[in-house]
Amino acid sequence: VCYEVQAADLRSAREHLQNADGVLSVEPFGSTLHLFLDPVRTSPEKLEHGLGPASFLEIVPSLEDVFIELTGSKLRE
Repeated sequence: VCYEVQAADLRSAREHLQNADGVLSVEPFGSTLHLFLDPVRTSPEKLEHGLGPASFLEIVPSLEDVFIELTGSKLRE
């Protein structure tokens, strides 16, 4: 599942989300973050704790999102 995340401090939000259980990836996308998560392991409601003011909007992943996810997973292997 993919979400667009808006937060006051994107750098801190990205660090917080990257370390959270169930987060598959989080990437900068303009003035927001695109967050992929495993809905079995986490939810936006769980991720909000410790994040500060933020909003999560479920979106359809763009072609760029899919490319980044696929190439990033190859690099991590």
